Amino acid sequence: MDICVKTSFGKNVELFKKSNNIKEGCWIRLISPDDELIKKISADFNIDSEIIHDMIDSESVPNIENETDEGYISIILRVPHKVEGEMITIPFGILFLKKQKIILTVCKFDDAVSKKLFNSSPIKFRTDKKSIFFSNFLSILINEYMCQLKVIGREINLVEKSIETALQNKKLVELLSLQKTLVYFKTAMVGNKKVISKISLGRVFLINEENKDLLEDIIIDIDEASELISIYSQIIKNTTDTYSSIVSNNLNSIMKVLALITVAISIPTMVGSFYGMNISLPFQSEGQAFFIIVLFSVTITVLSILVFRLKKWI
Repeated sequence: MDICVKTSFGKNVELFKKSNNIKEGCWIRLISPDDELIKKISADFNIDSEIIHDMIDSESVPNIENETDEGYISIILRVPHKVEGEMITIPFGILFLKKQKIILTVCKFDDAVSKKLFNSSPIKFRTDKKSIFFSNFLSILINEYMCQLKVIGREINLVEKSIETALQNKKLVELLSLQKTLVYFKTAMVGNKKVISKISLGRVFLINEENKDLLEDIIIDIDEASELISIYSQIIKNTTDTYSSIVSNNLNSIMKVLALITVAISIPTMVGSFYGMNISLPFQSEGQAFFIIVLFSVTITVLSILVFRLKKWI
């Protein structure tokens, strides 16, 4: 559990100050909390432990709950995260505790978004202002999505460059993995946009004009990211179809070459089998019969290959 405070901004900007005590205006960052810690936090702040459990449940969808009577605002968004080499999205929870004036964030993993916010906070950032905290968090969140989409774009280009000589399914599996990531991103974008749009109306907590404009810009960025996801998905679909066709064509070409080589090699085999018969054959009484037969077989084989080349069969 990390406890930090940053309540000033301007020319003399200060980075986060670590705190040993929970106090007003602080940000409590929970990473993969166990049951004991969840019970303690729930008891200390008088909140239902199920709220925190939902925030670390991998199946949770973006949503927002404004519990005025209970004194908290609960927000769940989906953030990008790499697990075992695969990029997926995971739930990230934000609890604004109104009575204590404390921000509590919960995530099952040490996600890149809150880590970036924690390690290099923006200049205009405060842990005692909900709208400022949320706006800056969203800015880093959408930037992380865009960075991951750029990585996906580069990986698609790399696969496209190697597509002409493709014979194996390795690259095809990579494309399918990228497609799976894009599905995760698309679903997360839709849910995140609904939550952000609701907050931008100012009905959840007060938002000044500057932060309202920022939220509107973020919604536009989400639409652009969603459009980019759709474009990449279509590119992957077309590339996958093309890749499958090229693999099939390349394999057919190899099989054709092998078949023609087999035909060419069968000629000396057939000649040799003739001279293995116990009957009278041409040149059998010649002293150089063996070399004549070999030369004849090689000549016929070379002529066959030349004919195949002229016909552009190989």
